Amino acid sequence: MYPFRTKVLNSAFLSHREKNYYSSIPLFLTQADGICFDLTDKRVYRTNKGVPEISKLIRELPEKDILKILLQPLKIQGLITATKDQRHSFSGNINRHEILHGISVDYGTRINSCKAISWLVYISDVLGGTIDE
Repeated sequence: MYPFRTKVLNSAFLSHREKNYYSSIPLFLTQADGICFDLTDKRVYRTNKGVPEISKLIRELPEKDILKILLQPLKIQGLITATKDQRHSFSGNINRHEILHGISVDYGTRINSCKAISWLVYISDVLGGTIDE
């Protein structure tokens, strides 16, 4: 679906298989943002006054659209997407900001890599459904 991302995604999945989670997680998180941008021209981690930029797209979906329901998590900040100021509200250690800015150094676990894969698939498959129709 994203042939120009093949080398990066192959590297991320190879790192995951080789249990090099400190490498796989940042790659999965950055590719989720890139895929979101490819699909919507919006950044999944960008906010405006604490409101995720992507939430505007979700609000514009028809009220009865199942995708509007499935995309609700993107309208709020969660552990992965929390900004520096919101981070203290969440427990756990898979926060995109802290990982990519070198603040977190204890995120490299299998479960966190699996969470990052799930996040990537969610962005790609569910958010991608808004464009395919």
